[in-house]
Amino acid sequence: MFGSQPKTRSPEVTTPSSTLGSTTGTVPSEVIIHTMPREFYGVEASLSAAEAAAKAAATPQPLPPPPPPPPVVTAPTPPPSHPANLPRKRSWTGVIITFLVMLAVLGAGGFAAYRLIDSAKQQKLLAESELSQLKEQEAQQSAADVAKAAQDAAAAAALAAIPVPAKDTDSDGLTDIEELLYSTNFREPDTDKDTFLDGNEVFHGYDPLGLAPLTLLTTGSVKVFTDPAFAFTIYYPATWTSIPAADAASITFRSSRQASISVTTVAKDGTLPLADWYNAQQVGNDAKQLKETLTKEGFYGLSSADDRTTYLDGTDSVITLVYDLGARNQIEYLQTFEMMVNSFHLSPKP
Repeated sequence: MFGSQPKTRSPEVTTPSSTLGSTTGTVPSEVIIHTMPREFYGVEASLSAAEAAAKAAATPQPLPPPPPPPPVVTAPTPPPSHPANLPRKRSWTGVIITFLVMLAVLGAGGFAAYRLIDSAKQQKLLAESELSQLKEQEAQQSAADVAKAAQDAAAAAALAAIPVPAKDTDSDGLTDIEELLYSTNFREPDTDKDTFLDGNEVFHGYDPLGLAPLTLLTTGSVKVFTDPAFAFTIYYPATWTSIPAADAASITFRSSRQASISVTTVAKDGTLPLADWYNAQQVGNDAKQLKETLTKEGFYGLSSADDRTTYLDGTDSVITLVYDLGARNQIEYLQTFEMMVNSFHLSPKP
């Protein structure tokens, strides 16, 4: 057991000298360990004066620094000597370089100035061109506006020139103005209650205020005009004025409202059809644009599209009836015009 055996002296063991640092190469059988006495714990180590002097003598002292090297004195270079009898050579390199630099600077400045002036000219030309284009556009726009205004004015004038039918309150075929002319009721389409419209009775020459066989002539609503030269007769409203022409070839019947109906007679080849006669009167005339008609007296005729002009064939003459609206530009007497066309009568020649 641990500590039960008696202590014995161990034999000496031989070890290399490098292990323990001993020169004898032997290790004693018992190792003796020396310890510092307790009174020296925490006390700074110090040397005696002799030990300190010996240690100082053993420590090598540093050498002093070497002295600085003496300064080197360089002898000044003597200026070049020129013989008094030879002129010094003049160098043109600097002059040429300076001239070239100045020339380059002047060239660059001139080029920059040229570019600046040219740019200003270009901008001015561009501005003038844009201004010219703007003025041209404004002129074109102004011309277009003027043309459009003229077209609008022409269209308005043409529209205003298109006659409009006068008012017919009772829709009996007579305008309210014609109702006054024949003394009928403008609110009653059949004033005499004979089942015939007032306008239809006037168209056929009957009096709208009485039963048949009363006519416009028998009641005094119209008068008869007789042309002695061409031997024709025609009815016209009794309140209108007849105005014969100076040449006796035409007669005009005028209302108090300045509307008028004229009758003109001209000679014609008896073998010439009415359509051929019409086409020969004026370049551009086309009888195909007219409407054929037949009067109550049996006369063949051609009427315009607006029904305000009628050509009657009198065999060896042509009778032209024209309804002129006057300044009012309203169709107020169309039924009266139709009545006059139907009343036209050409007396047989002896």
